[in-house]
Formats: sequence, structure tokens, C-alpha cells
Amino acid sequence: MPGLNASRSHSVIMQHDSASDFLAAAYPTLQRHEASANIVMAHALKRVSTEAALSGFQFTCDSDVENWLSSADASSFTPHRNENAFWLTLWSSPSPSSPPVLDLVLACVDWTLGKYPIFLWTPQSQSTIASAWLAPRIRQMAEHLRLCVPPQRVFSVFGMTPLVKTFTRCWTALTGFVVEPEPFYAAYFSFCTAKTFKNSRFPLPAGHHLRRAMISDVDSVAQLCKEFADDSVSPFYVIR
Repeated sequence: MPGLNASRSHSVIMQHDSASDFLAAAYPTLQRHEASANIVMAHALKRVSTEAALSGFQFTCDSDVENWLSSADASSFTPHRNENAFWLTLWSSPSPSSPPVLDLVLACVDWTLGKYPIFLWTPQSQSTIASAWLAPRIRQMAEHLRLCVPPQRVFSVFGMTPLVKTFTRCWTALTGFVVEPEPFYAAYFSFCTAKTFKNSRFPLPAGHHLRRAMISDVDSVAQLCKEFADDSVSPFYVIR
């Protein structure tokens, strides 16, 4: 297949028009980095059957991915328009004899509330991403995406700061669309497991206690969500 044995300076992009197709190629890498890939992975798993999510992809290994990539249709490497959900994966190899490595994922998906932001993910940690490594890959991804969707579809981009900033610079250069000076919201990535959880040293205020939310809390939670949205830099309006 074109580019699967290319060097890192000649990475290739695959376009996956279904969640099953995407997970068949990316699942082992996503699973190894489950904490950072949780959003991209969850959106894809939501679109496949329960059986596939719980058992089918769980047994996919790197050799399966390599075989799948080597037999992929050539059209998978060609940009094509898609008004529905799709994923882009960027692959490279250290040498012609090395198996392809998943470097970047771009998710362009929707759900019940409409179109989601563009999601970017890489298995690389933020502290190890070099601009010389990232810039050409993001540029290649942005150029591919431009041929898949109208520029208006990219109304928001979500991901680690280096990914988003590099992508938005490329997207502006390609489309002329100007980026908002302040992000819609800035969030810190973290996670908690049974092993890392620690009880707080600070007691709750008098009269407060922790419990699971119940259906009777819906109105209160809705009010908190509205206040969060109203306090955002550039609000998106949801019309019902």
C-alpha cells in the first residue's frame, strides 16, 4: 500500500468512514494510552455494537493492525467528502522494514446534539512533542481535512494545547478563517484511579456531604451547566 513503508518524513493518512474501520486500525494504540485517548476512544466505541466493544476489539493486536493496513483499499488513503462521522489516522515508519506507527488521530464526529468539535489526539506525551516532529504531521492532517469538509465544519478544535495551536495556525493559512483570540475554554487533563485516589485533608463545609446525583438533581445540574456556558468566552447557542 502507498506509504505504509515510508519514512517519518513521508507519513500517510487513512480516512476511516466508520467507527469499526477506525478501531480496527487504532484500537491497540488507543488502549495502550487509554487515559489520554478516552474521548476519541469513547466516541468510536459508542458507535459499534456492545459485543464488538467488549470482546471483538479487545483481542486486536499490533500484528492484526499491520495485516489490516497492508490489505486496506487504496481509496482509504485518498481524501473524500463525508458529511457524517469519520476519523483520520496518520501513520509513519522508522524504516522500510518497520511496522507503521500511529502518530495522530483526528475525529470529526456528531451525535444527538449535532456536530461535535474536531478532536485531535496523539499517543505522544505533551512534554516530549517536538515542533519539528509535530508541525509537518499536523499540516498534512489539516490539508487532508480541508478536502473532506467545508471549512465551516471546523468551528472548534479540542485537544492538547500544542496540537490545537499548531492545527489552528495551519487551518488559518489554508482557509483564511481567523481563530478566536481566547479559547472557548481551557482545561487541565487529569485522571483518577483506585490506586491514585486519596482522601482530602480538608473537611467539607458544615452541612455539606457527597453523594451520587439522582434524577431529582436534574434542574440544579442544568442550572450549573447553564452558568458554565454563560461564563464561557465565546458561547455556542443550542436551539431546541
